[in-house]
Amino acid sequence: MLRIDDDVSEGITRTAREQNASLILLGWSRQGFRAKLFGTLVDEVFWSSHCPVVVARLLAEPIDIHRVLVPMKTITPQAVRTVRFAQMFADTHKAQVTLLHVCDRHTPESQVKALEAALTRVMGEGPQISWNLLTLIHDNPAEIILETAQTHDMIVLRSMRRRTAGGLAVSNVTHQVINEATCSLVLFGEPHT
Repeated sequence: MLRIDDDVSEGITRTAREQNASLILLGWSRQGFRAKLFGTLVDEVFWSSHCPVVVARLLAEPIDIHRVLVPMKTITPQAVRTVRFAQMFADTHKAQVTLLHVCDRHTPESQVKALEAALTRVMGEGPQISWNLLTLIHDNPAEIILETAQTHDMIVLRSMRRRTAGGLAVSNVTHQVINEATCSLVLFGEPHT
């Protein structure tokens, strides 16, 4: 669709509203992610969209992505939508999803088991794909995500939208994973409400 608008990000979000889009998909290059995300087109689309926004850095064709890693901290409606995105991608491209939960050594076993049970229910409610759940104890979540990602083709991360003086803020873990990952990345952001 071709559109003339006085602002690129507003043109994207206006078109998405007019078309009743359920998702906006944007690409980004490996170089200069921070420069491109903070205070630029991607940041502006993240903040003004009415629907989820996915920013993707694909280093391979989607058909060649067979193992998808989805780090999970808790189960929230936003986290479930991120999992659904990964499930739909895996279903479409015949891929396998690994849900990765990193907890510290002080996390009670009952809390870990409850999260595992809840994640199993979530996965059962979406497209039926090949998946597994990996719970690891580690003090540095970014380090273990990056280590686990070495055997995966793509990581799907969730962005928490927080406005800062510099624009969109992502967690330190997410920022480190974005900067150091050597596989394809997808950053999934919810609409700003």
